[in-house]
Amino acid sequence: MNFSDFQKLESTIKRQDFFNSYKGINNLLFYLSIFGNIASVFCGFFFLSKLLIDSVTVLTNVYIIYGISIVLLSGLELLKRDVFDKFSLEFLRHKSFSKKEVSTLAFFCIFVVSFSFYASLRGAKEFSSKNDYLDNTKKTNVSVYTDSLTKVYNQKISKLDSNIFVFSKKDESKDKEQTELEGIEKLTYQQKNRVKDLKLERAELKKEIIDTKKEIASTKEELSKKIDEYKNSIEKDTAGQKEKNTSNSTVFVIISTIIELLILIGIFFNKNYKYKSYEEYKVKLSNDPAFLKWQMCDSILELVYLNEPKINDKIMGTAGILDLSKVNGVNASIKDVMESFKLFNALKIIKTSGSARYLTKDKESASDALKKHFKVS
Repeated sequence: MNFSDFQKLESTIKRQDFFNSYKGINNLLFYLSIFGNIASVFCGFFFLSKLLIDSVTVLTNVYIIYGISIVLLSGLELLKRDVFDKFSLEFLRHKSFSKKEVSTLAFFCIFVVSFSFYASLRGAKEFSSKNDYLDNTKKTNVSVYTDSLTKVYNQKISKLDSNIFVFSKKDESKDKEQTELEGIEKLTYQQKNRVKDLKLERAELKKEIIDTKKEIASTKEELSKKIDEYKNSIEKDTAGQKEKNTSNSTVFVIISTIIELLILIGIFFNKNYKYKSYEEYKVKLSNDPAFLKWQMCDSILELVYLNEPKINDKIMGTAGILDLSKVNGVNASIKDVMESFKLFNALKIIKTSGSARYLTKDKESASDALKKHFKVS
């Protein structure tokens, strides 16, 4: 390890001020809160756009509704950031909710944050929920399967109906022939045998018709059974997917909740970071003699340039500066003014000729020279 490495290690181990110690955390939380706002708009979009589509009948263009939803939600997120930012600052200043400024902002914060939180959570649930999709898929699958299977079975049933029609026509023909023969007064031996055969053939045909009708009923029952079995299978599968989807939706809602909390934490920490850094540096400056000296010299320099004098103009004396300091609320003594003039002279802001003093620099150059001398950035 060399000395340079040692110095780097020392800078990380030694206690740093609040501003440098928490700068990384502040930046990370700040940008995460911005990302959270974007995610919140994304989630809330699914809730608000669906609500507007279902409720507003005047707007039929979905893209207009989408645009309105994004604008409203973005405005809500900006309002939430601004209101919570102001609430955080007031709370840090007063350290109490009892102050009117804090309680009023707290009430407004709760209202805005609650609506944003609700929209985000509902949107997250809407986005992650596939129940409607699963139901529609189930209906489509059942419909396609039913139509396809019904088509196949209808062909079978149609063929069986054709057979019944053929059997019925044959039975009608044989019935007509039988009726004609039985109308003869005296039948021959052959005619009697023919009537007997016709009766047997008709009985066979009637049996064929009955059996075919039974087969049709059995075919229809088989079709209904297969459709019911497929429906039950799809129902079971869909129920399992819905149960899994419910679990996924719960996880998504939890993530959305974390995002919303991250936004508020990021805003509050950023304001707390700025406030504490300011307070810490303010205390540090109030205990720094060099800084206090610079403040006094800078105040007197402001009085020197009060009437906007030009370079080489004669400036007022010590008594005049003291009078101006009282009028302008600068608590300067004659010693402060004289020491300041000596410093201005050394920094070549002014030059002395006898008892008179003249400007040699413009105000901006003089101020920069003074800051450089006291190492004030």
